[in-house]
Amino acid sequence: MAAEALSGRGVEWNEVRALLAAETDTPMGRDRALGATPLLDPPAVSAALSETSQARLAVAAHGLPPWQAIPDVRPSLTRCRADGATVRAPSSAASGSGFETSSGASSETWTRCSRRPTPTGSSATAT
Repeated sequence: MAAEALSGRGVEWNEVRALLAAETDTPMGRDRALGATPLLDPPAVSAALSETSQARLAVAAHGLPPWQAIPDVRPSLTRCRADGATVRAPSSAASGSGFETSSGASSETWTRCSRRPTPTGSSATAT
């Protein structure tokens, strides 16, 4: 059953999303909150609750991360996009050991990219 199908059952998901989005500190978090859908699969709900419990313990022990200091890198990533290219996060990204592309390039490669949009037919260079 889709999340919108639950709308007539006492919960207005658009209002829930708006309330959640109002509590975010970054544009990326706001976008995720506005696109959130309820989990309907019991194992997925259990996993999400477990993650939430772990996050609450981390916040209690160390305080909130400085979310406001995280820049929105999406415009830079859009400028650096190569037509038809895809990047898959390796299993090391999921374990928190750092991001590497499938070619072995580190995240430094991405942070140094500053390609500017260019008119059709001309070439761009990354610096």
